[in-house]
Amino acid sequence: MDTPELNPTEPTAMPSEFAETAIRTAEQICQMNVAATSVMLQAQAQTASALGMPDWSQVIAAGSEQTRQVLSAGTEQLVQAAQQTEAVVGELQRNASQLMEDQTSRASQLIQDGMAELSQQTREHLGRVDDWQGQALDSATSGVTAIQDWGRMTADAMDQLPRPDLRLAPLPQAVQGVLPAGPM
Repeated sequence: MDTPELNPTEPTAMPSEFAETAIRTAEQICQMNVAATSVMLQAQAQTASALGMPDWSQVIAAGSEQTRQVLSAGTEQLVQAAQQTEAVVGELQRNASQLMEDQTSRASQLIQDGMAELSQQTREHLGRVDDWQGQALDSATSGVTAIQDWGRMTADAMDQLPRPDLRLAPLPQAVQGVLPAGPM
């Protein structure tokens, strides 16, 4: 089954045009029915008149004309209402589109502002982290220097202490008696 291709250059019918066509078609059908009914009733009225009854054909003709005028006026009002409805719907669509565009723009601006603020806060926090790292490095450097200074002072203090004689002194006699004989 082939599907028709849409040609973007061809004008498309508006919904009010479809409504107008449908309303005018319904009016024509009603007008034809009114005309047929009028002709039939006038023929019956003339027949009845020929048989001696009052002639109502002029009343029927006037009523038919009034009915046609009412149908025409009603049709015009319906067509105008359809066109006004289309205009209102078009305006509502434009307003909704503008509202969506405005809301999207606002949301985008809020997101951009939020991202800019987040970026600024991140830069500030990174600056603080850099400061803390610098302070930690300074503290570590000071600590290492202090430990090195303490190590030198300890070495100097050790150098100034008298050195004990680490040679073995002779053991007392009581201890030598308990030990087994022989070289140690």
